Amino acid sequence: MADGLKASGSWGGFSFEIADWRETTTVPFSNGGAMDIYTARVETDMLAGWKVGLSGIMQRRNAAVTTVKVTAIGGTTTATGAANTSDTGYQVDLAGDLFPGLSLGAAYATFSPNAAASSNAWIGWAALDLSSMGMSMMSPTLTA
Repeated sequence: MADGLKASGSWGGFSFEIADWRETTTVPFSNGGAMDIYTARVETDMLAGWKVGLSGIMQRRNAAVTTVKVTAIGGTTTATGAANTSDTGYQVDLAGDLFPGLSLGAAYATFSPNAAASSNAWIGWAALDLSSMGMSMMSPTLTA
């Protein structure tokens, strides 16, 4: 079960969203303790049609948490996050229109759980909106 708050708005060319919630978890995810989760996102128009954004997360454990990790060969191991510790992460992204009908984007994210090594990820994408090029039936979009 989770209870929380979320606020969003804009100011000075930036849009923002912040949230805070508490998740009361049960076995098998933890020892019945609670986790406080804080998130934030800020984005702005870098150039006309292009947005740059930054997101962050912090999870604060109030009780020890056992997590299951899957190994490369399909086995599992466990790691325990100690009580009163935090996991943190952030993401930076850029997305926009190259020309009408063709959108590009890229993002980088990292997450550093207290009980394990950090994880980093990159992604890039292109989306072709065929409906803006005359193929309007069912609004087809190709994404790669």
